[in-house]
Amino acid sequence: MKKLILVGAGETAQTIFQYFAASKDFDVVSFCVERQYIEASRIFDLPVISYEEVVSSPQRFKDHYFFVAVSYTDMNRVRERFFNELKQLGLNLASHVHPSSFIGPDVTVGENCLVYDKCSINYKVRIGDNSTICSGSVISHSSVIGCNVFIAPNTSVGGFSSIGNNAFIGIGAIVSDMKSVAPFAILSAGAVLFENASAPNIYKGNPARDSNISSETYLKLMKGIS
Repeated sequence: MKKLILVGAGETAQTIFQYFAASKDFDVVSFCVERQYIEASRIFDLPVISYEEVVSSPQRFKDHYFFVAVSYTDMNRVRERFFNELKQLGLNLASHVHPSSFIGPDVTVGENCLVYDKCSINYKVRIGDNSTICSGSVISHSSVIGCNVFIAPNTSVGGFSSIGNNAFIGIGAIVSDMKSVAPFAILSAGAVLFENASAPNIYKGNPARDSNISSETYLKLMKGIS
């Protein structure tokens, strides 16, 4: 089995641990967190090491795999930063597809990707690096999922569609056939997209409409920044 280090220690990382712990391919040996965020020395009886330790001595970890177990924080930029840094250090990045999910022929899955349980990834789908497909989601034939994307549970993406880098697709949302979602766009929970989402804005409703509020503005409002 491949030795695996999970980057992260919060709720997302602890949830992802359950999936890798049940895997026959990986043996989770530790969690890894930036030093200022370490709150415990062990999680699930596994040691917590500092991220700085990995960065300062990457050669020590050449025989390990890493998985960035971070959610969609800041439109997936936090997960993207860790992914890029680990790649630059020449370290191995793991991906995992839950055995209950269907993966069709000619499907491509990038590095540091997680396909949760009971998903259907159909013929000729391409999933870019560092993307997450949550439980019960369907990605139809010949669709392209970009890098650093987060697709929440029970979503559906129609055939020949594309989801841009760093986009967020909310719970139960639907993207119709041959539609595109712009990079950094947000498709809200339950939204049904019949037209292209061509701006990096929030789209909501059925049919989904452009709110004319950018994802960047939304993030600033959430952080209380004017």
